[in-house]
Amino acid sequence: MSYTSISNRTNKLTRIYPNLFSSSAIVQIPNGLNKAELSIYNSLGQYIKQIKNIKGQQASIDRNGMPNATCYLKVTDGKFKI
Repeated sequence: MSYTSISNRTNKLTRIYPNLFSSSAIVQIPNGLNKAELSIYNSLGQYIKQIKNIKGQQASIDRNGMPNATCYLKVTDGKFKI
């Protein structure tokens, strides 16, 4: 399966805030999502957490159980991913 970056669909930026968060963060995607999944990985590429069935323009990430480390996010919505 091939993916196309969501950024190719829009000139608007995806935002994640606050950067360096202690309890939760918001991922904001201007064009919105429908039944998307957000996966979180550590710097070694190891799976940490997943949030499923995201709809709308934003999702909240709860930090419970997440390590104190740099994490990478992957958002997929059908054939699109960030």
